[in-house]
Amino acid sequence: MEENDDKIRIERILGVSVTGNSHFDSDSGLLAYPAGNSVVLLDVGSGTVVSHVVLETKKAISSLQLKGNSLLFVASDSSNFLRIVNWESGLVRDLAPCQNVICSAVSSSLSVIVTVSSDRVVSVWDYKSLMSPTSNGNTPTLRASTPGSSGNRGRKLASSSVASKVSSVTFSPDGLYFVTSGSRHLKFWYIQLGKNECVLTGRPAILGSEHNQADFRDVVTDGNGTYAIANFESTASATLCQFDHRRFLDKWVQLKTKEAFCICIDEDLLFIGCTEGLIRCFRAGKLDFITTLPLPHHLGVHIAGATDITSLSSHPPLSRFPHVVAISATGGKKVAAVYSDKSLYVWDFQDIRRVGLTHSYLNHSGCVWDISVGSIGSSPNSWPLVVSCSNDDTIRLWNITSQAKTNLYSNECMEILYISTKFLDSPLFISHGNGVRSVVIGSDFLSFGDRQGNLRLWGKKTKNEVIKIKAHNEEILAMDVKGNLLVTASRDATLNLYHISEEVDRIASLKEHSSSVTGVKLFFSDRSPLPQLVSCGADKMIILRQILPKGNIFQEEQRNFLSALAEGEFSDGLRVEVKATLSSKTPLFDLDVDSSGRHILVACQDSCVRVYNVSSGKQSKSLRIPGVVEGVMPTIIKIQLDPSGAYLAVSRTDKVITVFDYLKGEVIASLLGHSELATALSFTPDLQNLLSVGGDACIFVWSLSREMVVSMKARMAEKRSRVPPSVSPPLASVTKLIPPPKSPSPLLSSSSSSPQQRGPDYRFSFGQLPDWAKKQMTGDRSSVTKKAPVPMASGKWSERVDGPITIKSFHNADTIVFPPKSTPQEEPFELCDESLREILKKDEEPESSDFHSDLKSPTDGEDGGRSRGASETDENNAGSTSSKSTPHPFEINRSRNAELIMSVKLKRNEVSKSRLELEKRLDDTRKKLQSIGYKSMSQSTTDLSRTHYRGKASHLLISHHYCLGVLT
Repeated sequence: MEENDDKIRIERILGVSVTGNSHFDSDSGLLAYPAGNSVVLLDVGSGTVVSHVVLETKKAISSLQLKGNSLLFVASDSSNFLRIVNWESGLVRDLAPCQNVICSAVSSSLSVIVTVSSDRVVSVWDYKSLMSPTSNGNTPTLRASTPGSSGNRGRKLASSSVASKVSSVTFSPDGLYFVTSGSRHLKFWYIQLGKNECVLTGRPAILGSEHNQADFRDVVTDGNGTYAIANFESTASATLCQFDHRRFLDKWVQLKTKEAFCICIDEDLLFIGCTEGLIRCFRAGKLDFITTLPLPHHLGVHIAGATDITSLSSHPPLSRFPHVVAISATGGKKVAAVYSDKSLYVWDFQDIRRVGLTHSYLNHSGCVWDISVGSIGSSPNSWPLVVSCSNDDTIRLWNITSQAKTNLYSNECMEILYISTKFLDSPLFISHGNGVRSVVIGSDFLSFGDRQGNLRLWGKKTKNEVIKIKAHNEEILAMDVKGNLLVTASRDATLNLYHISEEVDRIASLKEHSSSVTGVKLFFSDRSPLPQLVSCGADKMIILRQILPKGNIFQEEQRNFLSALAEGEFSDGLRVEVKATLSSKTPLFDLDVDSSGRHILVACQDSCVRVYNVSSGKQSKSLRIPGVVEGVMPTIIKIQLDPSGAYLAVSRTDKVITVFDYLKGEVIASLLGHSELATALSFTPDLQNLLSVGGDACIFVWSLSREMVVSMKARMAEKRSRVPPSVSPPLASVTKLIPPPKSPSPLLSSSSSSPQQRGPDYRFSFGQLPDWAKKQMTGDRSSVTKKAPVPMASGKWSERVDGPITIKSFHNADTIVFPPKSTPQEEPFELCDESLREILKKDEEPESSDFHSDLKSPTDGEDGGRSRGASETDENNAGSTSSKSTPHPFEINRSRNAELIMSVKLKRNEVSKSRLELEKRLDDTRKKLQSIGYKSMSQSTTDLSRTHYRGKASHLLISHHYCLGVLT
């Protein structure tokens, strides 16, 4: 057994993996049964789970025995040891080599255990010495030592081989003998323990001629005799046989059923599990018939309607019921039974004439392919709805958080939706022809894709099938939904995009892939209001597409695209354009997109999760499973990023679930529990649990640590704070739209906003400086100088960048650093009145180098006097008219304007004197830029930032900004 990481633990398991009585046992009110690669210890009195014991073998459990309410003996398929666990003291020991154990029995009086392996060898082991405390008196650690090592092997007392296949073994109450049963096999074994040896003697049961060809499925013993159930090919009824202490067949009774599978004993009562859900009860010793226990649910039942007690006993005519495959008496007048559809019932027989139902659990009976998490209701406090689909032709709706019981059959399972009735023709009621492969939860509908390529839509409230479409020629491997947009991906290498409204309209059928499409996602990016579609497949291709309205461009950036689509505003329909195509090194099995829509995560065959940037198409990060050895490399088949983007869950073909810290790239947990590979993963909306489903027909609910929950909630709160207030709440959780363009400044009057009336205050050449450097040096005065035509972007992933340029360091590929936005410098005369603007306009004409001669010119003096006179007139005569120029919306003091003129002219005189010096400095700057690696005007900021001279280049740019301040 291996303890899971402290950060994540198993909270509950929805499912059982019981196929017979060999791994279904109970003692003192505690029931032990396997679920995947884990053993669940259930208190049948309260219905609560006491503990989960996880094995590290990653195999299905083949044998299980529970003794003394503390010792657990468990073995797995294809393993070479049998594990002994004391979960109260934490003691773990292994019996080895003990290969391929299929059944076992424990004798409490002799402290020996009997194992029967698949190679038909019966072995007797001494386990008492293994369970002794350590020499120093300390409790050993929970992790067991390596199987087969010295001191951990156990001691084999005796062994013998048999000629027939053995299916069951049981000890007598006194421990003097044990009995094995199987196909045409029923044998009594006697143990003689000596000081230095053990003698094992086997004797076959003495049968009549009519029982020689019997198949003995199960056997139990008590003080009065041995009881075995026998099935015959020639007769139409199974038989309950009783043997005395001399091995003679004493008596038998017909069970009036075609076949029986299991038997258990509680005091003087025998319970036999038969076909069609029958459990017969007989008196031990006399074989008197007492009663038949109530039937379980009939196949095809709608459990949501079972709200009163009469619905448990009322069944439609010609109903069929699942077989009883395992049964165990738990003590306290209770008996637990597992049926062939993997449902678990606990019956109470305090009054044998009125047997009642204590607990029941309805689970999937086949491989669970997919799981989806949504919500019931539109309120924020509505509890999550979990929908799973399976190979048993059912879709099940689960409630894993609320304690409210919606039906009498199960606390967790709310409803069962049946796709077909083909499972009725299977011996174990498992469909092998159809099965549901994928599921998604829409706004008001549930969508399923089966293995025949059919798309099915069910009403979310009515739980009825609305429509069935033959969408693909082969099974639907993946689906996704956003609002009323639904996309399906199939093994036939096609994708179909649908618009779900009153009718189902197919928008496009996409055939860019050349092999199976294994993953598909609809998502919104925070850089565009339009939805995007990305898919990956076994052809190693990642294809990114854009969904656009036909005829016109969606320009309402503050409008929700999905809301506009639901209102029918795109009358011309939608079109899909391929935006980019990326090739990978290995086949891809799944993908996911982060909440911002900027990065795509893909699951690769080489045990890596690669992260690609949506804008550039380049790989920005790679997460690799540590400790992977070449040649034993597990494949990643499913990935799931939590809603906050902090943690990534990964499912591997070696049946291990790995949880990464997505931001740091570190592995924080490796989870064991499934006996088959996990086929789907999902985080709950409340960020408390991780859900995983697999081929073992189990749904694991993993409880996340408080540290992880706090971290995810903090990131979610931070993301919500970044959403602009103008974004509607439904879209805020999906994307952040582009803000509206800035309106002209209210400080500019209509007469001064024309670019023809203003000119640059100073002009000089920048030589070979790039456009981005010219913008920073000139303050981005697009209204002053005419921009040169910008060359169009070329290349597969190239695009025009209108916003701030993103600088990324190759040392940390995931970190994004945004440079400070450079606000355009306004002209010095924008905030002045019209008279001051006219004065400065005249100063733009060529002037002499002598500043004092310009100051004494009569024009300036007259203008200055006129301005001062106008100011005095405005102050003394409030009703008189001011100058003929257009009044400014803000009142400005004329005397301060004169001082401003003097300061501006003084600065310009200093600039004129240092013009030659500045041009020389600019020439030196151009040479230094060339010396640090500058090659052309179109060189990107990213290339410049990745050189080790980045600090020097930044220092030079700061010097230019200082020069610009001097000029203005």
